[in-house]
Amino acid sequence: MASEKSNDYLQNNDKEPEIRKPDEYKKDRLFNKNDPNQEELDFQLGLRLSLNDINVKNIMFEEKLISEFKTEKEQRQELCKNILLQINKVSKYDTKLKKVYEIICPILEMYYEQMFNSYELDIDTYELIFNNLKSLRIEEHEIDLLKTILFCEISL
Repeated sequence: MASEKSNDYLQNNDKEPEIRKPDEYKKDRLFNKNDPNQEELDFQLGLRLSLNDINVKNIMFEEKLISEFKTEKEQRQELCKNILLQINKVSKYDTKLKKVYEIICPILEMYYEQMFNSYELDIDTYELIFNNLKSLRIEEHEIDLLKTILFCEISL
């Protein structure tokens, strides 16, 4: 019966009824909290690029510090090498100088490693070191260097 009505309608009206075209296909997407949008992706990219830049700068800075440390260590070793050599030669025969060598050697090694720039001694040790160094063939500038490294505060 329904088909008869549609045939009647078509016979009475020469035109077919206008049928609406289907709507265009829409792609719906459900948003998930874990799915980043474009702004978040741009932010993450910028963050990664800036962190990479910072890492490169840090690596360059570390390399510069390490090279400066090594050159400073080599300079300090070169300054004190003759002092230790002279004391070591004579300390084999002189017990006073052996004691001086045992005191100065670890202090100068810590000075090489830049653990400190100066070291405070008590008055007795200070006098022991510098009174015995006068007997060696150590140049004046080397003794002055030792006096800048080793010091003693005299309290009155």
